[in-house]
Amino acid sequence: MIVSWFSAGVSSAVATKIALKKYPDMRIVYIHIDDQHEDTIRFLSDCEKWFDKKIEILQSPYKNVENAVRQGGYLIFSGNAHCSKFLKRRVRKEWEIDNNASMYVWGFDYSENNRIERMLESETN
Repeated sequence: MIVSWFSAGVSSAVATKIALKKYPDMRIVYIHIDDQHEDTIRFLSDCEKWFDKKIEILQSPYKNVENAVRQGGYLIFSGNAHCSKFLKRRVRKEWEIDNNASMYVWGFDYSENNRIERMLESETN
């Protein structure tokens, strides 16, 4: 199984569209946070039409940043946002336990080196 972790950003949308040409059976998964920009769901819907494919939506039981902060007691821990840990990374990791993916698609643009490094670092912690 090949999975695109769709972030609802432009880079993610383009990476997903390109990957779908080679892997039409790829699953597209988005992790929703209630605090996302109000236009995110509209963009997601537009992308479903562009991809001609449904995007699976997951969500943490904490649902938003305020609840994640309450869970962790603080927003920043060792340079990583608690909201990312509880609202996105944990949801993805739990999904991965139940689903056997052989390859992931991530969409980053050339200006996101720091974000890529943080993501790779968090994967080893």
